[in-house]
Amino acid sequence: MCDTIAASGSVTADGITLFGKNSEREPNEDYQKSMQYITPQRDKLEADLLKQALSTKKTDLTERQSLARQAFEKARNFDDECHAALKSLSVVKSNSILYSHAWRKWNKAAGLPFR
Repeated sequence: MCDTIAASGSVTADGITLFGKNSEREPNEDYQKSMQYITPQRDKLEADLLKQALSTKKTDLTERQSLARQAFEKARNFDDECHAALKSLSVVKSNSILYSHAWRKWNKAAGLPFR
């Protein structure tokens, strides 16, 4: 469920590139409960990675690329840890009728099969 890793443009070769990661999370998670668990750890990871990225501002491209690879690896590991931890939190997966109805309507408009 963990989603974001970014590098500021000042540490990239072209000066504008942003790096990101989006997980393949389960839909319908109990977002509030999940975020209470994940947010402090995610914020620390993002702050640490940003600090590392800014410290490599004047290094060569190879070192910055290595940092980017390491950042994605840390994000993957954190994502795996989050998934495992959330399974033990007894997360409730129920949506309101209106939420379900809206998604059925959007899926139908997009030509997607119903579940």
